[in-house]
Amino acid sequence: SEFLCEGIAESIINRMDNIEELRVMSRNASFRHAGREGELREVAAELGVGAILTGHIRRRGDILTISVTLQDSQDGHLWGHIFERPVTGILDVEANIVDQISLGLSLNLSSDQSSRLKDNPTQSAEAYLAYLEGNFQQSRVEGLAYQRALKSYTEAIRLDQNFAHAHAGLALLYCSRGLGLHSPASEVRAKALAAATEAVRLNPNLPQAHIAIGFIRWLWDWDFTGAEEALRKAIGLKPDGAQAHQILAHVLSSQERFAEALAASQESTRLEPMMLIFNSCQGHFLAWNGDEEKALAKMRDTVNRDPMFGHAHVYLGRELIAQNDLEAGIV
Repeated sequence: SEFLCEGIAESIINRMDNIEELRVMSRNASFRHAGREGELREVAAELGVGAILTGHIRRRGDILTISVTLQDSQDGHLWGHIFERPVTGILDVEANIVDQISLGLSLNLSSDQSSRLKDNPTQSAEAYLAYLEGNFQQSRVEGLAYQRALKSYTEAIRLDQNFAHAHAGLALLYCSRGLGLHSPASEVRAKALAAATEAVRLNPNLPQAHIAIGFIRWLWDWDFTGAEEALRKAIGLKPDGAQAHQILAHVLSSQERFAEALAASQESTRLEPMMLIFNSCQGHFLAWNGDEEKALAKMRDTVNRDPMFGHAHVYLGRELIAQNDLEAGIV
């Protein structure tokens, strides 16, 4: 049930992110602290938040038991509840949890905000579960994860052809496959564009769909104007979406707009300070802006955070070689 734990947590984050006066930490920043429930004050201080939501999920057959606790970082317990529902009631459980969180935080929500918090991306619980499984597998790097994600997204779409999120997830899966050079453009580009276009048609306000369009225009089409337009659309819909800012940085750098690229990269790392790939890329953009000293410091910082992160070693090695430090460049 690991995919359920991550999926429900991410869905709650995305729903609560619709409240403008509330700052909600991203999936990546939050998930890095999983298992540290005995250190809530320390975690809250590291994340810079005033309250933390923790939860446990147990699945027995078709029954889900979800225990949730909302705690103030200083004063302790604010609210807690145990939900027991059939798996088919997962969407209602998420809406109930979000509703209780807003009450626990004493938020005065407008009717429009309340409506958006309870808005479900699909009415099919089976399609939603397949979509969560697809997201879970896409975030993994194991060899079979791609095929599992592909199967899950395809199943979600089969169960609900109007499920825009599933179409967008499928499009981004194809994009990541192409970016990693695992599949040739001839194999995945058309599939990615078809899925992204369908997602936009079904939900023009879905940021992930526009991110996928921007990705395709940049990665395969070299249509930098079209890519920038799509990514800025995504940012307009979700200003705190770090992925859109990061891809925009690459699009801008492809046009030799290096200062703008650095600014976009810095925004992505501000929004997702724990994402090593964003941190590493920022070092790359610093170098292209002629600030070699800061570039090296940023790349070394990334390597120090995770010595096993190969991407940072590659960028660091390139920069050292560019500065004629050939011996040190072998990292």
